[in-house]
Amino acid sequence: MPNQKGHSVLDILLGISSSLAHLSAPHWKCFSLRYDDFSILKFSQIIEWINGRVTPPEFALRPYLEIAAWTICVSMCLLVLLCYLLARKNPNFVGSLLFFIASCTLCSAIHSLESVVRILDMTYLIDALPLLDSDWLFLFKGVSIDFIYVGGTVLALDRVLVMAFPLQYSRWGVSRRLCIVASLFSVVLLLFLLTSMFFENNGSVYFSYYMATDHVGYVFDFITASEFLLHLVFFVQYNAFSKRAHVKTKVNQVALVQGISQIIFCLLPKFLSRINYSFVSREIPWIVHVTWYYQAFFAVHVLLICFVMIYKMRFGRRAKIAVSTFGNDTSSFWLAPNFQFHLSPMLVTQLEVKVRAHLECALNVLCTFVCLSGLVVYSIHPSRSSFIGSLFLHIASCTYYCVLSTVETLDLALFMQGVTKTPPLGDTSHGHGQWFFIFHTMSFDFVYVTGAGLAFDRFLVMLLKARYISWAISRKICFLVVALCSSTATLLLFCTAVFPFQLQKTSFSTTACLGSVGTFYDLVVVVEVICHVAFCVMYTKHWGRPTASSSDYLLKANHITMLHVVCQTLFCVLPKALWKLFGMGVEIVARIAIYYSVLFSTYVLLSSLSVLYMLWRRKKVVRITVSHNTPL
Repeated sequence: MPNQKGHSVLDILLGISSSLAHLSAPHWKCFSLRYDDFSILKFSQIIEWINGRVTPPEFALRPYLEIAAWTICVSMCLLVLLCYLLARKNPNFVGSLLFFIASCTLCSAIHSLESVVRILDMTYLIDALPLLDSDWLFLFKGVSIDFIYVGGTVLALDRVLVMAFPLQYSRWGVSRRLCIVASLFSVVLLLFLLTSMFFENNGSVYFSYYMATDHVGYVFDFITASEFLLHLVFFVQYNAFSKRAHVKTKVNQVALVQGISQIIFCLLPKFLSRINYSFVSREIPWIVHVTWYYQAFFAVHVLLICFVMIYKMRFGRRAKIAVSTFGNDTSSFWLAPNFQFHLSPMLVTQLEVKVRAHLECALNVLCTFVCLSGLVVYSIHPSRSSFIGSLFLHIASCTYYCVLSTVETLDLALFMQGVTKTPPLGDTSHGHGQWFFIFHTMSFDFVYVTGAGLAFDRFLVMLLKARYISWAISRKICFLVVALCSSTATLLLFCTAVFPFQLQKTSFSTTACLGSVGTFYDLVVVVEVICHVAFCVMYTKHWGRPTASSSDYLLKANHITMLHVVCQTLFCVLPKALWKLFGMGVEIVARIAIYYSVLFSTYVLLSSLSVLYMLWRRKKVVRITVSHNTPL
């Protein structure tokens, strides 16, 4: 008896399918996914329900989820239109963005209306079966979704063109022309489908609505593939543009989110459905299950895009403080790694800017005091060791950096308190600010190159041992470091005096020279890291062993270098590497980049303190040794 009952259910289902074959067979070739009571897809859904692939709670809850999603989408789209009218600034972009918003609004309105009618029909409040099964509803639902694909393609093409031709984009009116083309294409598409429906209603056998739907599906296959490629091109352009300029416009961010969302919620389910129905001999159950939620996925896509547009248009207009207009932030990014960009405005509170200016000023004053103390202790009790040359250069470069940083941060703090009215020294919009910027940038570079000389010196003293002093290695390294610093300073000063500071069209500029010098110092930092690693490995192997240098004071220098390695890695190399890898796209990396000068000053302070401590201890040891060797 169970078998007979099972066969009877199957016979009923087959009877339903055969009686509806003339209505639903053409839909197998229609690539627009639909939710229709009398379609082969609906019959497949019944079979899935019987087989347990789609559970009854899913089948019952889906219409309510769709009506909630589409109703929220309608509200969000209307709010987006309002925010767009209030927040628009650039009329050249009105075309493509407005078309995309309008297509989202139309699609949300039609689908929310269809969801309301469906729930009313499910609860037996009205008999809406003829409307739900009508070709008119299917036509306008499918066309509204197609309009969003057209709008997304136009938006992606608009962003690709503005990235590729930034100067000609506004002059040619690209966005307005794209909007006109998209509108004409949409009108032609709608007229084509209406004409095909008219011919079918008049009994034409040569051209039917379902044939037209198939051809439109092929066209939108090409449009979807083109949109996907445009999104990929835009992702590459946007990534390169963000690393180069770090200017993130609202439109670019909306297009970026739109591309990612459409790929995940629309193109991926559609691609899986196409594989399932076209290239697989037997349907894959989980793909059918995912496809069953296509309309809900599309609603989530529209809802997400509307939310992003509202956020960018309305809440993105909060006051922002461009902390890079002047001050230490600007110079902190033209370091030896030479972060080659102008900081974009970031959401930094006014309190944070003021507190940072005063704290950094106090930190630099302390660094200056420690560095000068180290130089005084060294000058009072000089050593005969040849290593002191490299160490002295590093202390001198740190002192040079600390003095300039103290002057800049003190000037900035006084300016923010209203004590001084002249532009700060870090403001590169005037001549003396540009010159100070160059000298301050060189101070960063000098600290790095003398640190590299110190690391190379320590590596050679562990490698050569006795021959290190006889060959005067440290003195030769000092000459090399001084020559490199002198040539860098001469080049930058010459460019500042001869060429314009900022890049103008095709002429050479000082900032371009800074970029080239920064690329060279990137290699210096890599060499320094390698020397540090080699020194640490060799030093740990000889830890505690009596060496030729242990009777001297070179062992103290080894301790200084070890602390120097740790501090520079944590406060300088690691933030630099993070920026090189992720740029300003990651918020925490951007925050670290803003405070790079504070981290650099902390590194200088710790390194100088270690030098001062070791020199002071060396002074005491010398006194004890002299007292011990007296003839008394």
